[in-house]
Amino acid sequence: MRTFLLFMVLTTFETAIYARNNSRILESVTASERAMTLATIINRTGRECDEVIQTFLQGYDKEEAAYWNVSCSNGKSYNVQVQSDPNTNSRVLECEIMKTMGVECFKKFNDR
Repeated sequence: MRTFLLFMVLTTFETAIYARNNSRILESVTASERAMTLATIINRTGRECDEVIQTFLQGYDKEEAAYWNVSCSNGKSYNVQVQSDPNTNSRVLECEIMKTMGVECFKKFNDR
């Protein structure tokens, strides 16, 4: 029941809760619950992530958006940005694209 409730909250209302609250929820659940939730967010964007191998909280930006890195079994890695603005959608970018912008996935942000 807890897994289902978490899934519904984060996927249905993923933009209706502030980023830090979403991340605190993701931090507090089991690794499998976190993986399922982040995979769902990624898959909703049309990208593929059948099985999550690793998740990593990279940090927060100045606007309090949270950045979660996800490594998938298909060899792809993604950065999931959970926005602090409740009217803005979460964003998903491939880690390869992040690297071209000078940000490496699976490394903590410096003070931002």
